[in-house]
Amino acid sequence: MSDIDPVTTGDAGIVTLQLPASTAYLRLVRLSVAGVAGEHGFSVDEIDDLRIAIDEVCSLLLDGGGGPRIDLRFEPGSDGLVIEASRPAIDGDAADDPDGGGLPDLVEMILSATVDEHSLVVHDGVRRCRLQKMPFVDAESGE
Repeated sequence: MSDIDPVTTGDAGIVTLQLPASTAYLRLVRLSVAGVAGEHGFSVDEIDDLRIAIDEVCSLLLDGGGGPRIDLRFEPGSDGLVIEASRPAIDGDAADDPDGGGLPDLVEMILSATVDEHSLVVHDGVRRCRLQKMPFVDAESGE
């Protein structure tokens, strides 16, 4: 049996993905976010931003270990695309820390430049990063 759980879709186009905690699977994560964003009207530039952001988040989660897998959830909706990436917390993670221990300065700058909102929290033994990106809408054309 494979270590990769199949991509599943739930209500309202929610996609979940569970991967082994290895940098070898980051390409699959980037392809997944590009596919979901492309299906929901994001431009090529916005998709590139999301690929950069999810790569940073997953690299951050993988840094220092933390369990055998990373869980991803892609939720498109009226508020854009919300992506959550999580892994079990490790001893170095602050327990129930609403700031998640903070983001390194470079990661903070990259996420601020590529997504509209981002957060990192540790709660109930899980370290979770949340990204939100709204597609650009041209005020004149409405597209």
